[in-house]
Amino acid sequence: MNNDRDIEKLVTDCANEQLFGVLATRCGDCLHTSIVAFAASESLNEIVFATPESSRKYANLTGHPSVSLFIDNRQNDASRLYDITGITIPGTASIVDPERDAVLVQRYIDKHPGLRGFIESRSTKIIRIDVDRYDIVTKFRKVQTLHVEKG
Repeated sequence: MNNDRDIEKLVTDCANEQLFGVLATRCGDCLHTSIVAFAASESLNEIVFATPESSRKYANLTGHPSVSLFIDNRQNDASRLYDITGITIPGTASIVDPERDAVLVQRYIDKHPGLRGFIESRSTKIIRIDVDRYDIVTKFRKVQTLHVEKG
């Protein structure tokens, strides 16, 4: 990775290819992680996921909107350690306004068509993460950062 364009392509490829990430939320002094199906905006400045209103992650992020999403391309193969890309995505979570975020919500449905019923359920909340940056680790220890423009 020699320039921002290469880093952006790496992040875009990983965000588009990976279906799931691990979301970290906070409740008081405790951290909670959970797997979420996600989709990133074309500009990479927003990520969307859905969660039941009754979930712990929803309660946590409504009280503490600072979150972090981790995505990666790992396989359970130690010989491929230096091929793994891990991306930490800190940001601020908020409940989606379906009109404002219609394109982002549609991007989520397009990526996860089997979750359409879940996302359309009255008990499901759609959450947008306004991304602060992407912290990328490649080759086990090479760290780079991609800054995104706020939308």
